[in-house]
Amino acid sequence: MSAKDYGDIRDSALGTMKNTGYPEQDYDLHFDMALNEQTKLTIAHHYVSQDDVWRWHNTVFNPGWRHDGHVTTPGTDLQRIYDQERSLSYGRLEGETLSKWAREWEATVSWQSSQDWEDRIRGGGRRDIKIAEVQTYGLSGQASAEPGYGELIYGVDFYHDDVDTRRFRNGAPRPQNRPVADDATYDNFGVFGTYKVTPVDSFDITFGGRFSYVHAEWDGYRPAGAMADVSGENDWTDLSLSVRGLYHVNDSAQIYGGVSCSKPR
Repeated sequence: MSAKDYGDIRDSALGTMKNTGYPEQDYDLHFDMALNEQTKLTIAHHYVSQDDVWRWHNTVFNPGWRHDGHVTTPGTDLQRIYDQERSLSYGRLEGETLSKWAREWEATVSWQSSQDWEDRIRGGGRRDIKIAEVQTYGLSGQASAEPGYGELIYGVDFYHDDVDTRRFRNGAPRPQNRPVADDATYDNFGVFGTYKVTPVDSFDITFGGRFSYVHAEWDGYRPAGAMADVSGENDWTDLSLSVRGLYHVNDSAQIYGGVSCSKPR
């Protein structure tokens, strides 16, 4: 756990650059427990928060300067502040078995939360506030195996995002200028695998592949000039394949090469 307070930057030409400092709070909790000789449970939580982080170069506190032919113009915003919070919580089981197809394995469930907030007052007095919140739920698993003469690593993952965004101008809602579409969901599913073989001493070949499927839905999107929100949905797929070779010349030199391709839709 830590608490930081970054002070204003001091420059030899500009002096103290007012409003470049900001506070930050962080903590990291981690718990490991052996359930038996082959299986371990991990529970963890990470958190970071930054408050009043100024986009200083856009504001009137930036007087502008010249240096080695570079010119920075003065800022015009009376205020441009960012706040952000991030957290990640997860539980993971990992272990070893005597199975040929899962000698080592792990499975993880996770939850991530983020909030970004901007408060901007322009030189003319107009105030814009933007807020974006995202909740992400995840499941993933992978295992290693030794079929044939090589080493196989394979797995699957799934993540679901819930997105909420808001925009205000001088205190009134401004839906046509949201950071991204409001009340949106985003699902990402993937399967992957790599297979490494050593056909001769000092030379490894690794074959890899991943298939991804993404589906997005949104309700709160308002194009410029529209009087009401519109909704929509779409999906995408992608297949990526690769082959890589690694030759160990000696203890201090290696030769590496590879080729990959991707087919998105």
